[in-house]
Amino acid sequence: MYTHTLPTTGAISFSDFLITSDLVSQVSQATELRSGLRAVLKECRAGDNQSDDGCVDWLRIVKAVEDYLPHLFAIFNCIQTDDLILRYEPQFSWRTTLSSTLFRSPPRIALPGIYYEMCSTLLLHGVALCNFAASATASLGQYERDRRLSDAERKVKDDKLRWAADTLCRACGIFEHLSQNLIPQWEAQVGRIDGRPPDMTREVTLALSKLALAEAQTLAIRKLLSPSLSLAVDTTTPGPPLPKSHPSASLLAKLHLFVASHFESARSLAGIAGKKTATSSRSSDFGSYHRTPMSSSKDTVDGRDATTREGKKAVFGKLRSLASRDTSASSSSRSAAAASLGADAATDADLEVGAPLLRYIASCADLHRALAYKWLGVDAGEAGGRIGEAIAFLRMARDGLEGGSSGRLTAALRERSSKEARDELRTVREEELRTVEHWLRSYGKLNDTVSFQPIPKASELQTRIPAGRAALDPRPYRHPVPAFGPGSPGFQSEGMKRAVMVGGGTGPPDVGVPPVVLERPGPQVGPPTVPITAARGEAPETDGIDGACDDPSQLAFGGLSIGKARDEAEQYAGAGAYY
Repeated sequence: MYTHTLPTTGAISFSDFLITSDLVSQVSQATELRSGLRAVLKECRAGDNQSDDGCVDWLRIVKAVEDYLPHLFAIFNCIQTDDLILRYEPQFSWRTTLSSTLFRSPPRIALPGIYYEMCSTLLLHGVALCNFAASATASLGQYERDRRLSDAERKVKDDKLRWAADTLCRACGIFEHLSQNLIPQWEAQVGRIDGRPPDMTREVTLALSKLALAEAQTLAIRKLLSPSLSLAVDTTTPGPPLPKSHPSASLLAKLHLFVASHFESARSLAGIAGKKTATSSRSSDFGSYHRTPMSSSKDTVDGRDATTREGKKAVFGKLRSLASRDTSASSSSRSAAAASLGADAATDADLEVGAPLLRYIASCADLHRALAYKWLGVDAGEAGGRIGEAIAFLRMARDGLEGGSSGRLTAALRERSSKEARDELRTVREEELRTVEHWLRSYGKLNDTVSFQPIPKASELQTRIPAGRAALDPRPYRHPVPAFGPGSPGFQSEGMKRAVMVGGGTGPPDVGVPPVVLERPGPQVGPPTVPITAARGEAPETDGIDGACDDPSQLAFGGLSIGKARDEAEQYAGAGAYY
């Protein structure tokens, strides 16, 4: 299983750009939790660079992220309801997780806005869960073939394998939420986002969700085969006949086809993201956000010359490009324009998803497609008696295991610098190749002496390959309950307090306009959520869960004049606050 390199982030203090009189301690606590997360990430990065065993306390990292997320969502909600006022637009900096350049380590990219912080933190959460599951799986070893294990010990390991698959499904849900909800909302809020890395695109996050689900299904297949392997007489070169206790070969083929299709989709999505980002970064749009490059260079790159200098910059990192000339503006105006409009947006056109990850995904797709062919061949020979078809499928499986996949596996694993991963995938490939050859020899002898069936061509078998079948589904992401502010238990906004005071302590005067309720559709599952009642000219009596409102689940903001209430409610409907 692939282990991602975790990012690091720059230091920031929320109190520097947030104005509040009632939430000072909560904002300070959010800063403290973010600083703790930053320290954990820096320790993880330093540990990966110094040790060869790759032992990382993934639970500590996941816990740090999950402690910080409720405060981050709380800050986001409070900004939407003006319970926290922005003094200025903050810049958050994160080192990329998946994308890098050819000759440099992953860069640190700064972008404005709280959306960038939320997307980066959720991406970190999903990646950390994937690494946690990979670490737990690696600690199990090949326990299925260990006959010394007792039934109780084997059950404990089976449960741990099931937990790892469930954790990958959680990560898949997070990546899907990023791709389908949060990143589209970010784009709708600020327009085109120039300078963002491929990690922050819909395509790459969707690719990560497919990768996580494919690896989760791989663990489900392993769990399905575990009982039959523990009872098998010959675990070295299994062959015909297939034991009765063995899972259906047709089912295994469909499961592997689903895994292969998801790996292939992830490879396609991740591959086009870098090209899309490079094309987007070469164009200019004055109504979009741009990144501020975290570079030691004091010069900026003219957009007209950036394309021709891209190759030279990649090779000669120390060379400085010519500064952009603007004789009609002062130096201070040029600095402001560079910061706000991203004169340097083309500098990350060379960012793309790392080649090791792409090769890993491609090699896994080839491996699981070969295994699907193997089980289709076994099913044809064992269940249908179609020996000629079985031989053709097994030959396709052998070609897949011997051909391009082995080269990609070796290249990807060499660059990952992980001895355990190299040994694991090399062992899988060699074992499967040995098994396929054993089945092929057995069916070849049977066909030469008994069956005498014609062996169809590989092109004729394409129409007989079934569709894949999913064993697991992603776990939809549920937002954490905000630590404070709107959506948190017992919170009463300043606007609601003013509305109650204007109404003489019993709520605002009745203006005869029904309220507009903005709430999440569907049944509530998971952490409790609190809908919002945005009053068009009137507000409920209170908005706190512990208040005197007839419906304690309602949360309102008030203090608006009658003329502005309708406009404020409509604007809030599109604000996208998380509750």
